Amino acid sequence: MRLPVSLLVVTAFLVGCSTDEDPVITQTISISSTPTSAAVRLNGNAVGRTPTTISVESNSDYQLEVGKGGFSPSITELKPSLKTDSKGNMYYGFPEKISVTLDRLPGSDEVAVPENDEKQFRQLARKAVATVDQKVAEPGSPESLKNSVSDIKDDIAEAKQKLAARDAATATKVEGLKKSLAEAKGADGQKVDEQRIATIEAQIAAQEKAAEADRQATANLLKALSLRNEELIRLNSNSIAIAKEEATKEIEAQKAQAAKEAEEKVKADAAKQLAEAQKSAEEQKAVAAKEAEERTKAQLAKQLADAQKTAEQEKELAKAEADKQLASVQRVVEEQKAVAAKADEQRATAEQQRIAAEQQRAAAELEAKKRAYAEFNSRYALLESRRRNKLITEDEFKEQLTALRKELTK
Repeated sequence: MRLPVSLLVVTAFLVGCSTDEDPVITQTISISSTPTSAAVRLNGNAVGRTPTTISVESNSDYQLEVGKGGFSPSITELKPSLKTDSKGNMYYGFPEKISVTLDRLPGSDEVAVPENDEKQFRQLARKAVATVDQKVAEPGSPESLKNSVSDIKDDIAEAKQKLAARDAATATKVEGLKKSLAEAKGADGQKVDEQRIATIEAQIAAQEKAAEADRQATANLLKALSLRNEELIRLNSNSIAIAKEEATKEIEAQKAQAAKEAEEKVKADAAKQLAEAQKSAEEQKAVAAKEAEERTKAQLAKQLADAQKTAEQEKELAKAEADKQLASVQRVVEEQKAVAAKADEQRATAEQQRIAAEQQRAAAELEAKKRAYAEFNSRYALLESRRRNKLITEDEFKEQLTALRKELTK
């Protein structure tokens, strides 16, 4: 369906010549494919199988998908643009016909995909797109809107160039007709051929009227393109703002995850250090006890042998030797006490290490809480800013603030 300049003029007249609205004009496009019976989707919604006809609005962008089992799908970004019909009239919209040739995937057999089976169609499209390099911007994305703004500017420049060319051609025709009129009137200015003069004057009037109508129609088209350009710029600004907000949320989530991981790492390190300290203390204590026991046994055995030998050799000195042995035993006992004291000291050291580890863990928890409060203050400031800028309502502000407080008390 062509939308010539003249039709835009009529449309503007029917809506009361409003300059604040971008009139929505519906256009139909015929979709065909090779092979036929391919599933057709518009912005992800099933609209039929080829050959088929779809309806679109001339002030919107679309993503057209045509796919069939065993073939690489075709994904096309449809954007309205300035076009010229067979009569030379300019219009803003889409081509009347789109023909798609699908390439068969290597080693694939043709498979029929049910028209309304969205899941199956999506799986097929993902599998096929993985084999080719097709990068198409999503309709409404910042990239797509930015491209649309650039295209609109090119369309406006092209419309102005075509109008200038037609004005020049019309001026040439009118100049030629005026020369013919002068010749028809004669050298002395007297009318010679009344019928020819009337015909030429009618032709001049028709040319000037057509040129004026063309200029007015082009002016209306340029106005419509300008309104569309302003709308795209506004949508692009909103899209960028949404993208920034989503990026901020993602950064906040990453910060929260990093804080959680840091806290868990500190706790794990503290627990590991405590376990290692306890294990080391137990091992040192066991080694010290075993060494003390072995030394005691060896010393006692030697002392007993010496005592027996002395008793045989010097019976008279038995009592003195017994006292000497008793003193030696007392020294051994003292040594054992010293060993036990050392083991107790090591155990106390291990306990100090455990207490230090607990203190580190407590400090880590305190630091995590500080970060949590800092994060709350940052997010509260962002929330307060959004409320002041009226990006959210008072109720939404209270609801989100309550959610933040609940999150802090967890």
